[in-house]
Amino acid sequence: MSTKGRLVESAKKLIADRGYNNTKVEDITNEAQVAKGTFYTYFKTKEDIFIEILDNIFQKAETALKELQFEKDLKKDLHKFISFMYRGAFNDRGPFKIISNIFTNPELMTKVILLAPKGELFKRVIQNILIDCRDEVWEEVYSKLDYVLSSLDEMIKVYMGNIFGMDETCCIKLDEIDKVSEKDLESHINFLTEFLYRALRK
Repeated sequence: MSTKGRLVESAKKLIADRGYNNTKVEDITNEAQVAKGTFYTYFKTKEDIFIEILDNIFQKAETALKELQFEKDLKKDLHKFISFMYRGAFNDRGPFKIISNIFTNPELMTKVILLAPKGELFKRVIQNILIDCRDEVWEEVYSKLDYVLSSLDEMIKVYMGNIFGMDETCCIKLDEIDKVSEKDLESHINFLTEFLYRALRK
């Protein structure tokens, strides 16, 4: 693995375990077993490496989402999308723990939104579902589409954070995710699917 790759992998591990705010550049270089000055050959700041990690996560998510086969059926497509998000976090916890760090740092969140526009990826998928299922959806939804998309996006993420144990200091607790069983997860997915379906349908 290249030196830059080792730095990125070390940063991913530490930020997932400790949180962004509790990870220092020196911790990353120690984990990668390189001199501290080497970090600045590839990144100007800790924020830069975090942005690169997020961008890689979003790119992988975008690729995986493109492979999903939506059916233009509101309930089925909502269920498929929510399952994609929740099962992705359940089966691969590192990226979800990393992404959750932006919610603990308003300044960082602003920069992530500006520098990593793929952060709007999930909102765009919801929009496509609503457009493809227009015959099923309450017409008022489209007159307030931006508000509806933001609200749905936020609800899905916050509800997921509550299930998996997000707190305000260290983001996602691994032991909280471990407490969620497959049966519990499916129950949460079904509940949120049904809730959103009832709210959106005609």
